[in-house]
Amino acid sequence: MAAPEKYPGTNVFKNLRNITNQHSLEEAESVVCTLRLTEFYNKPSKIGNNGGNDFNLISHLKAIHKHLFQDIYSWAGEIRSYPMKIGIDVFTPPNEIEYWANKISLEIKDDQYLHNQKREFVVKKISRYLGLIGLLHPFPEGNGRTQRALLWQLTQFAIHPKRSALSRLSITVACFSPNARSS
Repeated sequence: MAAPEKYPGTNVFKNLRNITNQHSLEEAESVVCTLRLTEFYNKPSKIGNNGGNDFNLISHLKAIHKHLFQDIYSWAGEIRSYPMKIGIDVFTPPNEIEYWANKISLEIKDDQYLHNQKREFVVKKISRYLGLIGLLHPFPEGNGRTQRALLWQLTQFAIHPKRSALSRLSITVACFSPNARSS
């Protein structure tokens, strides 16, 4: 997808609600995203069913992003096709997003989707995945919320399949770990 259009004279992305004020758009995103996340959290699905042959990081990220932002942006769930940077952070070039996402997919598969792993291993890996996926930055907006939802989904079947593996608090700790950006 090309860079999303912005309302004339603003830095506000054109959106399905025709909100032209950045603060108001952020508030609307927060409310809608919270509702959509609640739906997502109430129906977790296991990643890596079918022997792992079905896992594709980009497909999962696109589906989650579409679910979270479908009420705000017409481009929800679409991967950007333009270079992107925020401040001094330069994100993965668009022609390399799929390549690096496939590499991360393979790592997640090699880690057996974190199924039946020890807590320390899971937290370390979640922190690593967060950093790697964060560098992809495949969407114009909503990357953090999307990747945290994906990582939450991964952890629901980690450590032991008969009990919830990690709390949302543990994921938050992993997200802000000093190693979250390590390669």
